Amino acid sequence: MMEAILSRSQALARGSRHEVSQWDRSVWRQWSVRLVLLFLLLLPIEGILRKWLLNPWQQPLILLRDPVVLALLVTHIMDNRSCLPRWLLLWMFAVAGLLLFGAIQIIAGDASLAAFLYGLRITMLFIPVSFVMRDVFLIEDWRRLIQLCCWLSLPMAVLVIWQYHAPVSALINRGVSDDPEAYVFQVVRGVVRPYGVFPFVTPQSAFCVMLAALFLAAWDRRKLWTIPIAPLTIGTASLVVMTVLSGSRTVFFGVAMVGIIYGLGGLIFAGPVRMAGRLTGMGLTAAILAVTVSLLFPNALSDMAARQQEAFISEGSALHRAVMILSPFPPDGLAPDLVGQGLGAGSNAGGFLIKGARGFTLSEYEVARVLQEAGLLVGSLMLAFRGAVIVWGLGRAAYIAYWNGSAASFSLIGAVGMQFFIFQLSGQNQIASIGWFSCGLLFCCLRFSDRNDPAGEPDHSLGADHRARMAVRAVSASRTER
Repeated sequence: MMEAILSRSQALARGSRHEVSQWDRSVWRQWSVRLVLLFLLLLPIEGILRKWLLNPWQQPLILLRDPVVLALLVTHIMDNRSCLPRWLLLWMFAVAGLLLFGAIQIIAGDASLAAFLYGLRITMLFIPVSFVMRDVFLIEDWRRLIQLCCWLSLPMAVLVIWQYHAPVSALINRGVSDDPEAYVFQVVRGVVRPYGVFPFVTPQSAFCVMLAALFLAAWDRRKLWTIPIAPLTIGTASLVVMTVLSGSRTVFFGVAMVGIIYGLGGLIFAGPVRMAGRLTGMGLTAAILAVTVSLLFPNALSDMAARQQEAFISEGSALHRAVMILSPFPPDGLAPDLVGQGLGAGSNAGGFLIKGARGFTLSEYEVARVLQEAGLLVGSLMLAFRGAVIVWGLGRAAYIAYWNGSAASFSLIGAVGMQFFIFQLSGQNQIASIGWFSCGLLFCCLRFSDRNDPAGEPDHSLGADHRARMAVRAVSASRTER
């Protein structure tokens, strides 16, 4: 720290304002990157503290990442104090608009002030993380983040194995409830659905889907991003273990969607020759890992088949459940109105603030709950913003894939789509963090795959279809210049 202060003092002594500006920018950027990494690390740390170390005082710990996000906003504002980013101004305008809308809800609809403040926090606070990641990350920071996720997944997989084999009543399988006899979700009777380091099964599922997309993108661009193969292999194997032992249809569906969107996007825009080889290798690797895990855990697949049969009887097919989740009209019959029931009223914490009991007071599903909370007008705008992010990302990913043959961003689009519309983004504390962090990963992947970034240079070993396309584009460009 003293060396940094001396460097700044020396630059001031030389009278070089440009050098001082560059020094300040570098320091603020570095702090922003560190805060983003801390935000990621606090996701598993929160669960560890709430479940095992500080369980009697666990409730306030849901706000553990809030100071980090506020500090991240401050560092980014200081980094751009001469000209604030447009997205930050729009975000501030949206927060002000929701404050006004919340006042209307409280006055006209008798909504809860405490639940509204929590709803504003879970709806808006974590959005800046995505955009700051896009603005401040350099390729070395991106590489460090991917490797951190790889190494994080290893102890998480070990914990999942322990939880899977432990009795349902074991301390390692408890949630955040103070009641040691509280119900723990099970695949079949006597076999838990492992929560990992998270307080509940849903964040564990969302985190696995996010890792699947990130690791797939890293494999796609491994050479250009210079990702070491050892941590990436360890991370992928750990993810396969967590997926197979999850006992969750949502995890299997999410990972499948990530792979399908990656494959389709690559085949359509990156070229079939290259993608055929990539998809063949991915399929063979997945098959080998799946067989290995099934040999190590022979009961996992049969337990999952039994779980699927039970879920089919109680909830219908996976397709029926997906349609029900995406439907704006909840099965409980409470149709959304114009003003809404109050922002945050349908979240877990909002339900606790209103009725003193945990659980969803409105629909369990994201699309219906957003419309119930915020009303038809504002709720539709909130969902439209998420949809616009997906559509914009698809457009950019298609352009990038056409230019340099990279389909990496398509995998993260699959993950972000799941987080935005399938998981409880506005209903659960950690899902909101994981969802917007996944969006930040998408923004970074698009940036580092872009033609204007050195990390996005085309790989000329991608195959005949890609080389031919590049040759045609070069000829076309030369004719345009003439």
